Parts: sequence; C-alpha cells; structure tokens
Amino acid sequence: MLKLEIIILQSKEEEPHLTKNPYFSVDPAPPALESDPKILRNVLLDETQSLFLRYRAMFALRNKGDSESILALAEGTKLLLDFCELSPILIYCL
Repeated sequence: MLKLEIIILQSKEEEPHLTKNPYFSVDPAPPALESDPKILRNVLLDETQSLFLRYRAMFALRNKGDSESILALAEGTKLLLDFCELSPILIYCL
C-alpha cells in the first residue's frame, strides 16, 4: 500500500512543490506540504490515517526542526519506535 501511494503521489503535480530534504536521507515518503506543526502532529498521531500520510507528517516535522515540531515528534515516539525511526529523527533534530 505504501508503494502504491508513492506512485500515486508521483503522478500528481504536487511532487515538484515538495520541500527539499535538508538531511539528504532516503525517506520512505516525501514530507507533507503542510507547514503547521499542529496539523502535522494530528496526522502523525492519528492511527486512522495511512502509514504513508503519517510518514509524510513525520518527515515534514523533522525537516522543520523547530521546538513545536520536535515536541510533536516526541509525542509520537511510540509511532517512531514502531517505525524504527527514532534514532535518525533525533539525530537530525539535535
């Protein structure tokens, strides 16, 4: 399902407008276009959202790197641990 959502996203016009990854990592999903940390936090923590959308929110928060975004990532530590993403996310935020 994750791969299918990536293919669908790549076929849309949204892709050229994606923010660049400042960490040069290869992520399983591009960052969300949304910039409001509160909205991104809600998506990240919403277990009814697809894994793809939650990944996009997580990487958008990581890329923002401000205190509100870092706190939102901290709230999602269970999710991050489930995704085996905690250490790379924390390293990028430090």
